Amino acid sequence: MAKNEASFIIRLTQKDLDAFNEIVEANAINRAELIRQWIKEYVDNNK
Repeated sequence: MAKNEASFIIRLTQKDLDAFNEIVEANAINRAELIRQWIKEYVDNNK
């Protein structure tokens, strides 16, 4: 992992994970990139 990268674990139900995976796959979206975008947007909106 590069020096400017970090990671964390998100816990959710298997049902929610399966539903999320189905949706991102159907929309051809990278789930990690989507979560990074959500976090950035949240941080920017709550500074």
